[in-house]
Amino acid sequence: LPLVNINAQTPHIPNSVTVASDSVQGMQLAIKHLVDRGHKRIGMFTKGVSDTYCANYRQQAFKDVGIELGLSPSDLIIQHAITKSDHYEAIGKLVRHEVTAIICPGEDSGVIAAYILNLFN
Repeated sequence: LPLVNINAQTPHIPNSVTVASDSVQGMQLAIKHLVDRGHKRIGMFTKGVSDTYCANYRQQAFKDVGIELGLSPSDLIIQHAITKSDHYEAIGKLVRHEVTAIICPGEDSGVIAAYILNLFN
């Protein structure tokens, strides 16, 4: 039975193919959009298992693209949450770092971040 994975590498499974987004291009578009609008201190909120191919690739792209666009490494802040209770702390740390924008890769990270930011207001 053929299997198509979305954003998941499964080379060890027969009859399996992966369709993946381009994390580098996504970060280029997102960070350029924010930089063009004057943002200079950008955070990234990630959740779940942090040591996966996709998560590592996105985080590296976030750093590399930010630096290519002229941001200082100290202005590119990544906060990661593993458990639901960690989400509040991760977003809180981004707020305390005075980021002016947050990038939320993943299917529901943006909804979680928006909910928590609304609680802080």
